[in-house]
Amino acid sequence: MEEGKLFHIGTVMSVMSGMGLRGLDDLKEILVYMTGDSTLWIIQYLRVCEECIPYLIRQHPQLGHYKIRGWIRGLQEAYEALQDKSQKQALFDEWVQKLIDGEGFDAQYPEQLEVNKIPVFAHRVINPLK
Repeated sequence: MEEGKLFHIGTVMSVMSGMGLRGLDDLKEILVYMTGDSTLWIIQYLRVCEECIPYLIRQHPQLGHYKIRGWIRGLQEAYEALQDKSQKQALFDEWVQKLIDGEGFDAQYPEQLEVNKIPVFAHRVINPLK
């Protein structure tokens, strides 16, 4: 079996939430790695995140925990309420640090998670211009 690649927990949580919370470059990097599709456009990121989420949960079952799902919902709501980009980034960084420290969760999460590619059949290559 092929060895995975390490990604920051914040990048993984960006996929889980469908939001480029660590920046779109980090989100694109993990999505391209997981799918092998280097032709992804920003308008495809949400769909591709949805393709990858079940495989991230299979690789790291703790990501499917109800507290993580609640964390994502809460973060999305708080994030939408903020206008300033630096405030949004500070909020996300604070929440990720809580994950790493285990604050409010049943376990601590490592700062880096090994992520494997998804099966070829799990990703649909779509040309957004057609």
